Amino acid sequence: MSKNKIKRSPLFYVGDKYKLMAQISELFPKEINTFYEPFVGGGTVFLNIKANQYFLNDINAHLIKLHNTLISY
Repeated sequence: MSKNKIKRSPLFYVGDKYKLMAQISELFPKEINTFYEPFVGGGTVFLNIKANQYFLNDINAHLIKLHNTLISY
């Protein structure tokens, strides 16, 4: 994955993986049915991983509500 194809989260979040996505994406399988994101944070990883369905989690319930709102649009 080249740097210019990486989607950036609209949220500034501590621990953002944007700068690491080129290396991280190589570690995932080519085809993913279900992607589990235990610590979604700003969401950069799930935004850049193609899967059939996603389960996002974070301790911050407000953050999850925000992601759900963004996904619905």
